[in-house]
Amino acid sequence: MKALVVYFTESGCTRRVAQTIAEATGATLHELKAAEPYTAADLDWRDPGSRVNREANDPTERQSVKLEDTSVPDWDAYDVVFIGAPVWWGVAAWPIDDFLTSNDFTGKKLAAFVTSSSSSFGNESDVKDMAKGAQWLGGKRFPSSASDSAIRSWLESLALLRGDSRTRNDSTPLTSLFGDRYALRRSGRFVVWETCVFSSHRARGCRWNLEIAAVDLQPSGAMHPQPTGIPW
Repeated sequence: MKALVVYFTESGCTRRVAQTIAEATGATLHELKAAEPYTAADLDWRDPGSRVNREANDPTERQSVKLEDTSVPDWDAYDVVFIGAPVWWGVAAWPIDDFLTSNDFTGKKLAAFVTSSSSSFGNESDVKDMAKGAQWLGGKRFPSSASDSAIRSWLESLALLRGDSRTRNDSTPLTSLFGDRYALRRSGRFVVWETCVFSSHRARGCRWNLEIAAVDLQPSGAMHPQPTGIPW
């Protein structure tokens, strides 16, 4: 797995989360910069006439916000992309929209994260829709003071921690095979259900799709919750 963490930040909170994700996954960091940098006055939400207030209240102004550069070196080599931003007015800060709409995400998995003191990730579905061709892994809001353990827990739920056997190569032995299409495997405290994405294949040489389920095991070893649609 070759991963990339792309982020936009003004206060630095999103940068800290991005750095933790990069360290935990072995990903490359890439910071996005607005073509027209935001000043402290621009970001003053208490001033009705500030730049961010005008952009928040006018879709045309929001859409006109461009990045200094939307390209990433060696873009085609990345399998997984994380996109991060602070929450502005209940949505992921709109400067990232230019990046999402300017790049082809076909064949890439995409996960989004936002940071805020209290606001929710209100436009998660919009972020997903802007990244054309991406395989959506989901979004996550972190508080400004998010701990490293909370961030790593999210990555673990996505099977994207560095060294996690669920991000293995095709030749890694599988615990249990159901025919030649399904695999059930235990990895630490998780049981992972996988399906092969090829129509004709064998266990070896098959590209396995890890998105179906990662079931947390309770201390008793019981599966909770019981996944549906799996031939136990």
